[in-house]
Amino acid sequence: MIRLSNLSIRSTGLLLVCLPIVFEAAFTGVLVHFLGNAESSGLKESSYRYLLAQTQEISNITYQATGELALYSMTQSQSHRRAYSALAARGARQISKIKSLLAEMPPDEQSRIAFDSLSTRFVQFNQVADAFFTKSHEMTIDRIELAAQMKLMLDDLLGEMQNFTDSISTRSPRFTEQALHERQVLLYAIGLGMTLNVILMIGLGILFGRDITQRLSILVGNTRLLRAGQTLSRRVAGTDEIAYLDNEFHDMASALNAANQRRSDVVSMLSHDLRTPITSISLFLERLKFVLERDQAESPILTQLAGVQRSSDFVIALINDFLDLEKIDGGNLSVELNSVDLKTAVADAISSVESIASSKTVVVQAVGDISGAVKADPVRFKQLLINLIGNAIHYSPSGTTVTVSVQPESTKLRISIADNGPGIAIAEQVSIFEPFYQVKGSTKLGTSGLGLAICRRLCELQKAEIGVESELGKGSKFWILFPNSEE
Repeated sequence: MIRLSNLSIRSTGLLLVCLPIVFEAAFTGVLVHFLGNAESSGLKESSYRYLLAQTQEISNITYQATGELALYSMTQSQSHRRAYSALAARGARQISKIKSLLAEMPPDEQSRIAFDSLSTRFVQFNQVADAFFTKSHEMTIDRIELAAQMKLMLDDLLGEMQNFTDSISTRSPRFTEQALHERQVLLYAIGLGMTLNVILMIGLGILFGRDITQRLSILVGNTRLLRAGQTLSRRVAGTDEIAYLDNEFHDMASALNAANQRRSDVVSMLSHDLRTPITSISLFLERLKFVLERDQAESPILTQLAGVQRSSDFVIALINDFLDLEKIDGGNLSVELNSVDLKTAVADAISSVESIASSKTVVVQAVGDISGAVKADPVRFKQLLINLIGNAIHYSPSGTTVTVSVQPESTKLRISIADNGPGIAIAEQVSIFEPFYQVKGSTKLGTSGLGLAICRRLCELQKAEIGVESELGKGSKFWILFPNSEE
């Protein structure tokens, strides 16, 4: 047995179209058969009705001929004789016509015998009539006998005519009933065919539709399971396109799970096997710097040591940024929204980056009214400010100023961090929030390319917005838009 799932969708659609066509063709053949029977019965009925009409015509001719014969007997007028002769010839033609009609109709021995007797009586009656005309001027016993004989033959002729009419009439109702029966059968066949066609279409639609929709539902369910990180349902049976798509989806899910496992392994390695020793190295460098400064070591050694320590700090920051981003994308970072005082948060963030700013001789200051409070997670909001201010310091030339300002906007507060750096091209202002993206043409080193990506993720977690206003050569202004804590 052929399973629908083993057919391609194209073949399934073709089958769905062809089956009703085959049924329609078979149904049309049945209809043609019943229609032929109905037409045949109708033709037979019409033929017998026409035959009855022609027989009635002979009766009329016979009565008219008898009248002309009687008038001739009384008047001896040749016009009546000619009229009788014309009627006799007409009757003979009518007899021949009926004989031809009987030959074309279904065999009926009773009707043929009755017709043969009728035609014989008609010929005999005409022969006696011709003899009567020949002796019409003689008042002889022969003429009287001929008249009496004609009377008897006329009665026989009319009797035979009635017999023939009765034999035809007995068959005509049978064909009428048969024609009615064939028409009823035809109507029933049409109704039954239409009903079966509707049932077939609905059944095929349900059969094919249920098979396809059930398997598509499994596919849709698997996408939800994959998004939720759960085990996928079993593979869809069959060899059609849906089964192929499901197999590809399972293979993709397996590859994705393997990639996630490798990613987890990398994260674990960064978290434990790399960050821990580098942190130890950084602490050792700080201690070594303290000892060298205490012992008044030579300046070149301290300079090299400071460079090594900056590299160590950069690697640690890079690992921390990567782990933060991984934690956010994995849904493992939760936030608790509370009221955060802006003046305090901004002051703490500026204090946290003061040493970095001093090393570059960059001034960070809050301008304008910094009052107000936003609805945010205190820890993540401070991290957000430190990342944005630190990014501004990194790209600011020495001797410039980074400003932090607050502007109210309806039910929200906009916090802006402006610098005097090289600026960002409009085409790149969307891409800079993607992980590991570096501004084209930037000569600044020491950034991971993760800071702004983390900022955007932190804003999304806190139902806030982030953006940038920048122009090449005129610096940049990054802004974050948080709901007012009073709302």
